[in-house]
Amino acid sequence: MTGTFVGCSDDDSAPPIIRYIRVTDPNSSDSLLVAAGQGQMIAIIGENLGEVRELWINDQRASLTSTLITNTAILVRVPANLPTQVTNSMTLIFADGSSLEYPFELAVAEPEIYSMVSEFVDAGDVAIIKGNYFYPPLTVTFTGGAVGEIVSVEDDEIQVVVPEGAQPGPITVKTNFGETESILYFRDPRAFLNYDDLTADGSWRPGTVASEGGLDGNYLLLKGKLNANERSEDYVGGGYVSEFWAMKNGRPEGNLLPGKPEDYVMKFEYKATNWYGSYLNICFAPWNHDANNQEYWSNSVNARAYWGPWDAQDAPYTTDGWMTAVIPITDFRYDIGSDGGAIVYTSSVTGFKPDVTGSLTFWLIGSPKAVGDPVELDIDNVRIVPK
Repeated sequence: MTGTFVGCSDDDSAPPIIRYIRVTDPNSSDSLLVAAGQGQMIAIIGENLGEVRELWINDQRASLTSTLITNTAILVRVPANLPTQVTNSMTLIFADGSSLEYPFELAVAEPEIYSMVSEFVDAGDVAIIKGNYFYPPLTVTFTGGAVGEIVSVEDDEIQVVVPEGAQPGPITVKTNFGETESILYFRDPRAFLNYDDLTADGSWRPGTVASEGGLDGNYLLLKGKLNANERSEDYVGGGYVSEFWAMKNGRPEGNLLPGKPEDYVMKFEYKATNWYGSYLNICFAPWNHDANNQEYWSNSVNARAYWGPWDAQDAPYTTDGWMTAVIPITDFRYDIGSDGGAIVYTSSVTGFKPDVTGSLTFWLIGSPKAVGDPVELDIDNVRIVPK
């Protein structure tokens, strides 16, 4: 492929030509390029290139070094700055004012969407999207077609005002380098527990439901004072346990996990106040489980997950409003036990059983660091979704 030459003089000498572009590594000199990344060193191979004075990729000027220019080759580094106008072309400008254009792309990744700080945000409030390759100018479009007002952008974070008309479903981030639709759902409607119309009623200890300060109605309230290594249920009028027995609740027979553990995560929204020293144990049981508490008290039903974001900072943890928890199903791999009276979690002896996931229990348990201070953990919109 040769470039398009635009002459500006009557010089009869042969015009410059680009034959191809390759990497500069001698061991890979036969690797031809049609695109390159920011800052990458490339070799432009052709004829009559010695009089080049400027080199542009899209609308960004590259820095030329005279000692790296000959009639048959130019060694140059792709500009590090992102273009504001994408032409997918390289332009060489020569001493006589003539120019040569050649198809060439800057290989910039399209946006990647990893998560949202909270997947449930009201219209008019600011949602925070985490990911990568968030290069402005960009747009965030919600299901239903409403476009959010951008508040701030960093390479790995977007803050955007949720617009009126935003509907439940994926969000789309678009930059000059591509667009990506999220796997996550904004205001995800796929919950099997929302504590409004999808409750844990019918089990032995469904837990305490509250509504004050809720995210979108009722939520599960786990609240009390846990001492070191305390495994109290304390279910009268509140406490630390909420069982969901699917058969007793009238749900269709089946498992909550619809596929392979490595393909799914558990999500829920949560709000924490002064959380320290206790872990949320999450325990599956069969769809028809009833009449006892062994799904969370022992290791005889299924492997469990345990979760406590306070332990990352080893200090009391209070959220700034509601947040979205993401727990991989592969984290359900522990047994609970005791070592000299101290609560410990060990690798499950039986391992995780994907076909024993029809019911679910949450249970707050004190760790050796619990000191009996009041703790509150609110939970809403529990779901198992693709990762």
